[in-house]
Amino acid sequence: MKFGFISEGGEVKVSGRILSLRSSSEGLLYERMSEGGEVEFAARVGEGARVLVAPYPPFLLPLQGRLNCLYVRLSKPLVLPPGSKMSVPITLPYDIAIIASSRGSYILIDTLPPEGMTPKMAVYGSNVEGVLCRFWSTSWGGESARGELVVDNPLETQVVVTRVVMPRRGFTIYYNPVSEDVVASTAVMNIKDIDAAEVSLRPPEWGEGYSEVPTIERDKRLFETLGALLPARIEMMWGI
Repeated sequence: MKFGFISEGGEVKVSGRILSLRSSSEGLLYERMSEGGEVEFAARVGEGARVLVAPYPPFLLPLQGRLNCLYVRLSKPLVLPPGSKMSVPITLPYDIAIIASSRGSYILIDTLPPEGMTPKMAVYGSNVEGVLCRFWSTSWGGESARGELVVDNPLETQVVVTRVVMPRRGFTIYYNPVSEDVVASTAVMNIKDIDAAEVSLRPPEWGEGYSEVPTIERDKRLFETLGALLPARIEMMWGI
């Protein structure tokens, strides 16, 4: 079971790495090791804190704190006739976060990508006015979250959707620590023109046994500080 709390003296294998939590002369020690046993990263954990391994919204890698949208390229374009609506399942990325939890506070200790994944970035729009985003292709066949894309085309003309850009605010993830299933937000895309749309997010549907991933303190401060500068909607003006 790779998601959940690491017990003191325990270890879990995640993304080709061994994560452990043990007592030492320096107190409680978190370590990330290679499969060969080489320590790649270590951090001391304060007394009373618990260490959680969980899937996290995909904005930590590769540039933590710099990416505020997710650029999703659809492996199969969606063709919507005039006045139609379509809902399709899609895959979405997540980062693996190692979080110290104490009294309702959540501090990020370490971050990993799922095994085999190399987090990438892409610019949506022009090089001058475009937005730097985390990039994802639904053709990826490795570890991913289950998501849904709902597209509404109220126009009197047919449109083709090849990509969707999702905002960071409102992107939530739920996971089942037993089955390791991960569910991400549903993207709602309202077509405004043949090459423009508005995208917002709504919480995913999850079942019994699922837990919502807590928001780390750094992200809480980011949302509070930026406010309206980090919108819950994305205006796709450079093509869909």
